[in-house]
Amino acid sequence: MPKRKEWTVLILALALAIGQGCSYYRRSYSILESVPYLNQSANASPNLIDGSTGLALGIGGAYAVTDADPDTSIEVFSPSMSVRARPSPVIEIGVTSSFSVREGEFLPYGIVDARFSFLDEPLLVVPEVAFGLGYGYASFMWDFRTSLTLGVPVFQGQVIPYVSPKFMLFTYPYEKSGYVVLTPEWASCAVGGFDAGCGFSFPIVRTKDQVQRLNLRPHVSYALGREPKLDRAKFSMLAVGVNLVYAF
Repeated sequence: MPKRKEWTVLILALALAIGQGCSYYRRSYSILESVPYLNQSANASPNLIDGSTGLALGIGGAYAVTDADPDTSIEVFSPSMSVRARPSPVIEIGVTSSFSVREGEFLPYGIVDARFSFLDEPLLVVPEVAFGLGYGYASFMWDFRTSLTLGVPVFQGQVIPYVSPKFMLFTYPYEKSGYVVLTPEWASCAVGGFDAGCGFSFPIVRTKDQVQRLNLRPHVSYALGREPKLDRAKFSMLAVGVNLVYAF
């Protein structure tokens, strides 16, 4: 039977073997493994939906380029679908689902938002608040965003050029660590910019009691930010896209 000293050596050897097999891992992630894949422009709109029932369905797409120092550029294409409702004359809510396509991979992102109509003439004033959640190359990410859209309706409101200053607080994983299951550490980054474009509203069905409209919204989005951890890299995001919304 082994003596106490032999037991001690055996236990230490076993602990060392287990320790070698369960190493502690730590990995850092640049913000560029997350921020290019957030949907920054799917909700650009100068006005609330304008059909008779207050319901709308939309599709869209955007081509986005994220640039960062030193000399890094990431390009993605993001198709999207949305469902929107206008429960009152001054409030609109919506859900937008999208995904970014890059190198054959699909990274999803969803947004829930609410818009409010403060003024209709001579200037459209539409503030918006929203929450977004998605997945990047590192892990889950999310954002809180707000914007203020200012539009000028012309041609009886059928054409509305607009500009929309915006701000978002984007939260992403910058590090994972652990033995077997890696636990993310999160950082929040302030991102500011604007959307600009033009809304076109075409009546499709018009009767005494019903109006259905097709809304076409080409737009461009631009935003700037700075990584709060690690290399603290500055980055910019430019997106060009179009949304097509059918308001019942």
